[in-house]
Amino acid sequence: MTPIVKVSAPGASAAAAAAAEKKAKDVHDTALGFEELLVKQLLSSANVVPHAKQGYGAMALDALASSITRAGGLGLAKNLEHELLRLANQGKKA
Repeated sequence: MTPIVKVSAPGASAAAAAAAEKKAKDVHDTALGFEELLVKQLLSSANVVPHAKQGYGAMALDALASSITRAGGLGLAKNLEHELLRLANQGKKA
């Protein structure tokens, strides 16, 4: 008995890999954006930057939150990204 081998178009697997890579990047960017927003809210609530609601204080708060997130942040983005990708892959199997 001859085994059945799936044959696909040469570009099909490359296109699927590119789509998966784009989706992973989008999830990564979204998770980082969420963590940055959360860090900004935490800093704002803690009054770390005086007068953060007006003028240059708001810009300083944005820059601080962005720097904290880029430096590794709270670790929330990594966990959120992992779970979102896991759920997305789980949906494909169903």
